[in-house]
Amino acid sequence: MVRHTVPGLTADQVLDSRRKHGTNELPEPAVETFWEKLWDNFNDPLIKILVVALVITVILSIMGYSDWLESLGIASAVFLATFVSTYSEHKNEASFQALQAEASRTHSNVFRANRLQKVLTADLVVGDYVLLQPGEIVPADGVLISGHVMLNEASLTGESDPRMFLPIQEQDSHYDMADAHCVRRSCFIADGEGVMLVNGVGINTEYGRIAVELSTQETRESPLQVKLSTLADQISKLGYIGATLIAVSF
Repeated sequence: MVRHTVPGLTADQVLDSRRKHGTNELPEPAVETFWEKLWDNFNDPLIKILVVALVITVILSIMGYSDWLESLGIASAVFLATFVSTYSEHKNEASFQALQAEASRTHSNVFRANRLQKVLTADLVVGDYVLLQPGEIVPADGVLISGHVMLNEASLTGESDPRMFLPIQEQDSHYDMADAHCVRRSCFIADGEGVMLVNGVGINTEYGRIAVELSTQETRESPLQVKLSTLADQISKLGYIGATLIAVSF
């Protein structure tokens, strides 16, 4: 057990730091509405083919050349491929947003006004002294000033093996966030205990910068999605040719 005698910030110092450096909150990612998702699904080439086929079969059914069951079957396929999948995606995204909201309500043990108290992680400010303990997540970027911790940095680097972090020495006036005494937000504390001095919060943390960058970039398709898109385009071309031949034959 590490013993600490850190006075921490006063209430006025917390307000001053919040005005200068901001809060520890992260911006919420942009979320598509149900209707935006539905429109994107309708823009799929295969869905367009099915819609064209549905229109053709309805016309043929009215003229007596086709059975209404064919139109019903195609309409069911369009419904399942658009409305049902869109509802599933929207529901899953809503669940994910709920989990993120729950995660934002976590607390951290912070030294303030000469005592250790629980503070919402989102309310941390630059200059806070945070007690790090096993099983917790590092709530902000900072420097370890006492104790030692083993951190799993998989959320940032993909490396699952825990790494040892030791306190900064008094003579180390200059340091880099890659140093072995600089801890970063979102890393899991596998073992040890220590106190960190917060020097980066919110979007000014490495994790925050990554989150902002990902939220502002356009969604990139995976290699599988690219191949499926190419296949869909090829099938759509064959469908158009087949539909033209069928129309000419009629």
